[in-house]
Amino acid sequence: MRHVLLLLPFLLVGLLDDVVLDHNREHPLNPVFDPSNELIGITMIFIEWYNLYRRRYPPKDEVDIKILSTLAEK
Repeated sequence: MRHVLLLLPFLLVGLLDDVVLDHNREHPLNPVFDPSNELIGITMIFIEWYNLYRRRYPPKDEVDIKILSTLAEK
């Protein structure tokens, strides 16, 4: 799981550029935007959450649990 998460942001860069450009060319009155940047941001939050969740040493404390809760609410 960790390896997939670490690779995912690199796979998402520019992944939908061609599809978005084709759609916007065919439908100029109804353009869409490339969601890749938002997906990369979500992946980065999930990687941060995963690393904190899986950490065993040092053990998680109240601050870490609060950070986990905050990341879950994003």
